[in-house]
Amino acid sequence: MNKDVQRRLLRTLAGDQHSCPLFFPGIYDYKAAFSRTPAHLFGQDKADLIASLETEIAEIQADMVICAYDIYNIEAEALGCPVIREAGQFPSIAGPMLECLNPADLPRIAEPQQRVALFLEVTEVIHQRYGQQIQVFGAVSGPFSMAGKLYPQERLLMDCLDNAEGVHALMRYCTEFIRMIVKCYGQRGIPVVLFDSLAAPPLVSPELYARLILPYHQTIFRDMIDLGLVIRPLIIGGDTCTILDLCQESGANLLLLDYTIAQERLSALLE
Repeated sequence: MNKDVQRRLLRTLAGDQHSCPLFFPGIYDYKAAFSRTPAHLFGQDKADLIASLETEIAEIQADMVICAYDIYNIEAEALGCPVIREAGQFPSIAGPMLECLNPADLPRIAEPQQRVALFLEVTEVIHQRYGQQIQVFGAVSGPFSMAGKLYPQERLLMDCLDNAEGVHALMRYCTEFIRMIVKCYGQRGIPVVLFDSLAAPPLVSPELYARLILPYHQTIFRDMIDLGLVIRPLIIGGDTCTILDLCQESGANLLLLDYTIAQERLSALLE
């Protein structure tokens, strides 16, 4: 791990506006642009992924890199959801596995499978090769976004109001699966970006986030802290300002303020 990058990032997170800004474009869904493999087929071959990441590192010269691609497909695919790969289209999950909120119907997986294992291996290679130069991150879906791949998203959002108990059951299942993945990265000294875009306001209100999502984020980030992961990003997006205080309670210490937030609101937050 590059100590200078980590030190500069921690100083920035602590509010030091005088340190040199870090260049972190956060490219993950565009990795195929650094490969000769078409976007709909990319993300399945170890050598291809490594070559793409190495090209990105050389050409972009970012201080940090995320070793990921179609992030919201990976966990659902490992559990049995097929991925659609049509020319000219980004890969997508064919459809949810669950027709009702009953995670007992889902498989119990104790170790990385399929592309979860592939991306873990690729990230470890990049970490070993470039970790002294830049900060290397793995990636994992957040529990609410993962739930929205296993169960129809629209029904999940409605069930937050009508069937909170069922939502909690599915969130517990997803959280345990994510914790297994986070542990695998953390044991290798690799920090993990938690992506949970389905939790973005206004899709989810601050009240629903606090009650149905935040406790599971806290569990995951508590694991990261226990694993000694100093940098803990949470990427949600949307109108993050409405849940910013809650996100800060999650245990994450790197948050996204999305482009949808008005500039004057951003300026006020940065004062």
